[in-house]
Amino acid sequence: MARGRIGTGITVAVLAAAAGLVLLALWAPLVLAAWIADLVQPVVRRLERALGGRRAAAGVLTVLVVLTVGVPVVTSAVVLADRVREIVIDALHAGTPEGALRDVLASGQLVKEHGAEIWRIALRLWSASVGVVVGVVVFVVTLYGLSVGGSRLYLRIARGLPIDPGVRRRIVAAFRETGRGLLVGTGGTALVQGTVAAVAYAALGVENPVTLGLLTGLGSIVPGVGTATVWLPVAVGLALMGQLVRAAILLALGLGVISTVDNVLRPWLARLGRLRLPALVVFVAMMGGWRLIGGWGLILGPLLIRLGAEALSIASGRAPPGHASGTLFGSVPSRGIAEDRAPSPGRGGSAPAPHGGQ
Repeated sequence: MARGRIGTGITVAVLAAAAGLVLLALWAPLVLAAWIADLVQPVVRRLERALGGRRAAAGVLTVLVVLTVGVPVVTSAVVLADRVREIVIDALHAGTPEGALRDVLASGQLVKEHGAEIWRIALRLWSASVGVVVGVVVFVVTLYGLSVGGSRLYLRIARGLPIDPGVRRRIVAAFRETGRGLLVGTGGTALVQGTVAAVAYAALGVENPVTLGLLTGLGSIVPGVGTATVWLPVAVGLALMGQLVRAAILLALGLGVISTVDNVLRPWLARLGRLRLPALVVFVAMMGGWRLIGGWGLILGPLLIRLGAEALSIASGRAPPGHASGTLFGSVPSRGIAEDRAPSPGRGGSAPAPHGGQ
């Protein structure tokens, strides 16, 4: 009997590890789809009533999300790539030693001497392109599936975790909180501040306003300094070029508009999503994740830190399960978790229907 249980346990562990390895390769689009599906559940329910069907509502919303998220991302990538191309062209045509590279390329010497390396780089680029396409397809399909399934699918997945229900609620709550905090709190603020900065740069005639706006939005995650990491050097550069009026205007806009947008937006965005970690911890987690695995580490870092903080709080007995989701940095109410609202089978009466939004 004991031997049979051990064999069953090993089999289950091996199969679960294999399934985890399969999903690990696609963790980023899966996590993003789960977070966005959780955020848009209230919109899906409204569209369902308007369109008369859950699938139609999920399809419409998936298309809208792809357009509103995908188009800006692709546009940003194209702008940055075009800027890099301009820099390379300027270097090739410059009257400096670097300009010799143009002659090397024209003569084919580079291909002769480094053909194998160029082929490896081409294969890597092709592999990366295929990976991006696969990731986008997985994201779209998962987003649609989770939007159709709603909280029922969330609940089914959560109940499949082999842990105590109270601990499960808190882990799921921490996962959802991280998504809402990063996408709505951090991401929303960065998007607005970057857009405002880009408009200011364009109005003042600063070169590459879109690129600088993107960098300004990214700079908003730096604690203490924030967007000043970009607009302040730009203002100093204008002043050094003798454009004192434009420098003064940009300085005033930076102090009075770009930097203060955060103070206006954050309380409003906190109602939709707030990551209850100190800004310094979020920044360090993002940089650590980026250093570890690259760009996707910007979301993996804060997610692992938040889940780790929740696990330590559970181990220390803080915040009773089912009442609050406690962390080392504060506590988060656990209301809104679908599992808390799921009707128990076999009981009389009815319970409120589960939902994915708060």
